[in-house]
Amino acid sequence: MQSIDFANRIEKIRARMEESGLDVMVATKLGSRHYLAGAMMPWRSAVVIPRKGEVFVTTTSIDSERVAYDSWIKNMRPWELALRGPSMAEVVAEIVSECGLSSGVVGLETDDLTVNEHHELSRRLNASLEDASSLVDSVMLIKEPAEIERMRRAAEVCDLAAEAVIKFIRPGVMETEIAGVVEQVTRSAGSQWNWAVTGGTEVGSGYRQSFPKGWSQPATTKRVQRGDIVTIDIHPLIDLYCGDLAFNVCVGKPSEEQRKLEAVWKEAINTMLQNMKPGVVIGDAARRTRKVIKAAGLDEFASSLLGHGLATDSRMPPVVSEVNEMTFEENMFVELVVNITVPRVGGLRTESMVMIDKNGPDLLTRTPLELICVDP
Repeated sequence: MQSIDFANRIEKIRARMEESGLDVMVATKLGSRHYLAGAMMPWRSAVVIPRKGEVFVTTTSIDSERVAYDSWIKNMRPWELALRGPSMAEVVAEIVSECGLSSGVVGLETDDLTVNEHHELSRRLNASLEDASSLVDSVMLIKEPAEIERMRRAAEVCDLAAEAVIKFIRPGVMETEIAGVVEQVTRSAGSQWNWAVTGGTEVGSGYRQSFPKGWSQPATTKRVQRGDIVTIDIHPLIDLYCGDLAFNVCVGKPSEEQRKLEAVWKEAINTMLQNMKPGVVIGDAARRTRKVIKAAGLDEFASSLLGHGLATDSRMPPVVSEVNEMTFEENMFVELVVNITVPRVGGLRTESMVMIDKNGPDLLTRTPLELICVDP
């Protein structure tokens, strides 16, 4: 894969800092620090970027040598996890002071900081602490060629795992066994980490995947039964870039109600795909898609989230919902989401990786957007 120009990324950040009047940017969100440092930092960490001068990274001392080896940033300042300090916030304050900016304007990702961290920075710095939560996100929004290459590979890995699981599912297998197949395939294909907030591959079958507006389904030892719909959600990480694919498998013949649900679900997916074009207001696309679901009387069972950003994290712009007035842009990555769960009928969820190109949506994941039937 082509290399990433991290120095250019820092310059983009600094240009946004100058526009915002920031002397220092402290990036603490997982996606931000992976994007900026190029090293996996699962522990509490920060990348500190002064408007001029050297860039610093801080992570816990038990992981600092490995991060310093993996990252292009060599100014490593570890903080102490096990002993009484220095804490991450203390180390960040020390770095800012050493840069001669302790009385400057410091940008923080305040939607990520703890109350204690913010208090410690306020106490140690005579600086103006500003909310800059969206600054790195804004730079990450439009993807570089090297990022697109990694995202395409992540989508391929998702599809490989889906293909293996579809062949494996049958009555009697446990949800955890299904998750194990996914994780074996993704790891063999080069996945570094299962990045899901649920702690692993999500698998829900039967009643476990049809709670109203239900979403996260950590796998259990429940065994799949004939007539169950099984929802699988796959989360590989390829060179710090997230893959994300959710799909549904019916074990046996779907009921008439399940087929009716599938028809609405597929129409909603197609409506969203038809609207994922440069210049289309995201909120308009969401409203048109929700209109399909509402017309079928299923609004109370559907998630209002119809997509989210994806790259070095999944909790990043753009959020696809009726209240977002941003527009889709070329080379923006969106995780297409349509999730409808009807108790005693079943749930259907897609999470499919889409790149917005100049002509519309480029669907990176190839797993069918339909209810897949096995063992009929």
